[in-house]
Amino acid sequence: MRRRKNFNLNKPAGTYAHHIVPLHAGGIDDPSNIEFLTLEEHINAHKELYEKYGRWQDLLACQMLSGQVGKLGHNRNLRFTNRILRL
Repeated sequence: MRRRKNFNLNKPAGTYAHHIVPLHAGGIDDPSNIEFLTLEEHINAHKELYEKYGRWQDLLACQMLSGQVGKLGHNRNLRFTNRILRL
């Protein structure tokens, strides 16, 4: 299993480290591929990636960040799509 780098050391308060090109899409785990976003910006970034490319990983990231799904991918509302995309 690949270890992820800890980018949180330089993270501004109240932000999340976001891979510009997601690791699941071939992005690299390097500071040049990281941007720091607020929670709302992070959710919207994955929403836009899902709408553009249709990758389930981005939909799951959206749902996890918005609290709709737990870290193991269990949907608390038993719905996997649609609701998150109306944010």
